[in-house]
Amino acid sequence: RSGGLSPGSRCVYRWSCNGEPAGSIGLRAENGRIVLDYSYQLNGGEREHVECPVQLSDTSCNYGGSRSWFLCPIRGCGRRVAILYQLGKYFGCRHCGDLAYSSQQEREYDRMMRKSRKSIKRLGGNLHDDVYPNKPKHMHWKTYDRLISEAEYYEDLSWKLAGLFIGCRR
Repeated sequence: RSGGLSPGSRCVYRWSCNGEPAGSIGLRAENGRIVLDYSYQLNGGEREHVECPVQLSDTSCNYGGSRSWFLCPIRGCGRRVAILYQLGKYFGCRHCGDLAYSSQQEREYDRMMRKSRKSIKRLGGNLHDDVYPNKPKHMHWKTYDRLISEAEYYEDLSWKLAGLFIGCRR
């Protein structure tokens, strides 16, 4: 949206950890591709300068305009993706890095508790309190009652599943 993928544009992204500079990556846009420019260091060894070209693909949007996608630069992949991940020295897609979403690692009772907390959060509640929040101003009572019911249902189910899981381990 900001035009960072337009041919000829250049930018540098920097990030920090606890207020200290932690890294940066340069991006240079060319015709139909971008080039990621960064340095890579493995286990305290020497820093190596890396330029990683990434092809772009555009698709038309339903209401006009277009959307740009990255094509995974890992040899033999070429998947169209929205996000690239650093996979060691180079960048690639989730599939090439064999990465999983955190929800794919959850146990069933954790998933149910997450659903309960999601309903509480929609009500403007604090996820660390044991009480359900009051109805937010401008929210319909029907919506509030439904969200409270969902939160209670998933929390009860979570505790039941956790009890079954714990009981099976003995």
